[in-house]
Amino acid sequence: MGGIRHYAKPKEKPQSSSNISKEAGKKSDEKKAATNSSESDDSKKETTESDTVFEEFYSRKHYKSVTEALEMFKGDPLESKPGSKFLYTTHGFTLISAVLEKAADQDFPGLLKDLFRKIGMNHTYLDFNQPIMPHRTKYYYRDSKHRLHNCPEVNNSYKWGGGGLVSCVTDLLKFAHVILY
Repeated sequence: MGGIRHYAKPKEKPQSSSNISKEAGKKSDEKKAATNSSESDDSKKETTESDTVFEEFYSRKHYKSVTEALEMFKGDPLESKPGSKFLYTTHGFTLISAVLEKAADQDFPGLLKDLFRKIGMNHTYLDFNQPIMPHRTKYYYRDSKHRLHNCPEVNNSYKWGGGGLVSCVTDLLKFAHVILY
């Protein structure tokens, strides 16, 4: 994917960033400053670089469509000139998903469900937290002392196309078969 960032926002904006990106950054900084000034010193918690990197990853905000989820990164400058280098990005898949929504005039979850049904992927679902799914694994992370902890629940509606699914080996093989043959 050309140039769209992954989860971590860039520390510095490239000199070639557009006025739109600069304005979005100013608004974001103003919003953060307003939020920080309204908090008491007691309620402020120390944040690490890791917390900042995963702030969006742990998002609990629900988006009605992947098109709506574009707001998460639409004002950000590109990481590189499109086509100049490869950078994996969940947000890039969100953009592709939004294009598919618009072209098909159908929501992306509906498109996925139709695809899964057509190719017989009967055990692949959008990753919602609330439904009980037999044999579903939980996510874990390691802290700075390498202890394991449960990851907090997140809302994957901003990244259905880039990693918001649960499946099984049988369905993954069906998907691979469709892609390869």
